[in-house]
Amino acid sequence: TIEATGSPKAIKDGIEMTRDGGRYVVVGHYADAGTVELNPHLEINRKHLEIRGVWGVDFSHFYKALKVLESHDRLFGSEARWEDMVGKIYRLDEINQALDDIRHGRIVKAVISPNGH
Repeated sequence: TIEATGSPKAIKDGIEMTRDGGRYVVVGHYADAGTVELNPHLEINRKHLEIRGVWGVDFSHFYKALKVLESHDRLFGSEARWEDMVGKIYRLDEINQALDDIRHGRIVKAVISPNGH
């Protein structure tokens, strides 16, 4: 399971979604968004989870993000917010469609909602 939202609530959701014996990678927390309360025994040890954190970025990622913003300025205006760029919210079973829509430029940003909302 990969958590890439940056929301502290998503940490617990991701732990719950990760299968027993699975690997959980937290990549969405590049800033301090707050704490998360969890029970290490029940939520990590009993599930035999491997949890990895990732901290680091390549400058080219920022450059690409700015190019995305620049190319969509005509659609969203110069005061564009990431929230305005969400093209569609997909259910977890629609993840392949979401990736295809992004790959072919049909949307700028896809959101995957495991709970369907």
